[in-house]
Amino acid sequence: MKTQPWTKQKKIAGKPQQIVQSGQLGLKRKRNRKHLRLEAQSRGLESMHRKT
Repeated sequence: MKTQPWTKQKKIAGKPQQIVQSGQLGLKRKRNRKHLRLEAQSRGLESMHRKT
């Protein structure tokens, strides 16, 4: 995994616990966004199939 900029900044500050928390929050946020987009796409495809 590449080192994310936010983890680097936190490491310099010397607060390892914050790195983990902020990193995981960021990942969760990204994953949720991706998941929502995928869900919307599949829903859209389904409705299209039903229409045709």
